[in-house]
Amino acid sequence: MKELKPISIVGGGPAGLATAIALRQAGARVAVFDHAHPPQDKACGEGLLPECVGALAELGIRFAPECGYRFHGIRFSDANHSVSACFPRGPAIGLRRPQLHRVLLARAEELGVELHWDVQQLPALDGCLTISADGENSRFRREHGLDAVVRETRRYGFRRHYRIAPWSPYMELYWGTNCQLYITPVAADQVCVAAMSRNPRCRLDEALREFPEVRERLASAAVSSREAGAPSVSRKLQRVTADDFALVGDASGSVDAITGEGLCLSFKQALSLADAVRAGDLQWYEEEHARLGRRPHQMSWLLLALDRFPRLRRTALAGLARRPSWFAALLSFHVVQSFDGTRLHRSHPGDHPTSMAKATWLNTVLADSDKTEQVEGNHYFPRESIQLQHLESSSYTSVCPWKGTAHYYNVIVDGKKNDNAAWYYPEPKEAAANIKNHVAFWKGVEVRD
Repeated sequence: MKELKPISIVGGGPAGLATAIALRQAGARVAVFDHAHPPQDKACGEGLLPECVGALAELGIRFAPECGYRFHGIRFSDANHSVSACFPRGPAIGLRRPQLHRVLLARAEELGVELHWDVQQLPALDGCLTISADGENSRFRREHGLDAVVRETRRYGFRRHYRIAPWSPYMELYWGTNCQLYITPVAADQVCVAAMSRNPRCRLDEALREFPEVRERLASAAVSSREAGAPSVSRKLQRVTADDFALVGDASGSVDAITGEGLCLSFKQALSLADAVRAGDLQWYEEEHARLGRRPHQMSWLLLALDRFPRLRRTALAGLARRPSWFAALLSFHVVQSFDGTRLHRSHPGDHPTSMAKATWLNTVLADSDKTEQVEGNHYFPRESIQLQHLESSSYTSVCPWKGTAHYYNVIVDGKKNDNAAWYYPEPKEAAANIKNHVAFWKGVEVRD
């Protein structure tokens, strides 16, 4: 592999650290500069959806059972209706933002990323690739002429933590007249409560008046953090790259917090940018960035429509409450279609073309075949191509609305276990008959074609 030029990343938040980790894994020499000191906090919902956990696994990050709090789905409620569904492939994790920052920081240090904190004056960045991860108000984005916006909406959020045991296995989203309220369990004795509104003056206490059930639950709970606020911007930029320069994370555009996709999108951008840098093709990242953001922006548009049009929202929630399987299908589309835990590497200039697909974990080949079935971006390997000695049956199952019931394997290599990292459909529905007796992988298992 050719030697990569040095890389400087401006911004050491989650997006910047994730990008540094991905590039370091690709063999680059990386330095991160930030004016603040870790760990960093930010007002956000603090939920890592399953696909986000999968993206972090590709960065070499796995969470111990005691880290954060596992929740198993999402519940939507208004004054008259409630509907919930579980995630189709394992739990999400509620995690305080400083704790997430510490985890990313530890991984970056482990890989040898050069970390510069409390930087008031940047050194000269000539002769290197510069990546801007300095947030939605990025100064470097303006300086490189990449501020042109295709579209933008803005809302406002405020959050606070309460010392109380989570009362639900779900992340709960309550729809009110003027705002939404999000409840995310982040520890066995703590929840994050966030309010989102188009009104910048709608603080959390005011929002809670719309939700007496939640306010009553919290009445006797101790407050464990001060109220903090931040804008929630949905923004699409015309371009995210220039000569020897790229944007990542919120600096490169963002989706409304209602989708729960912000961090996951940043981590997937980091992985794709590392692929592009390794191939010497930033234009590929430009295209991949647009592709990655397409579905989250569509989901943001749909959910914000429910916010803007109360009658539509009431009708939709009533219909979903009558047919919860529809809500489960929508949730499956949201969290499975967006990222199935594997990154399928497209061909770059200079790559040698091959029709063989290979799945590896911890440098061990789990499967390779030129006869895979590709469904929803995943390679399904025929059973005869699988190294079955690395698979152990799991009791976990999930249901896809059109493929049927998936069963899972744990992947085991050199005594290390990756729970539920492979799945298959023993009796798929007719529409998915082509993947019977085939196995697919996720959760950090790398699939290349």
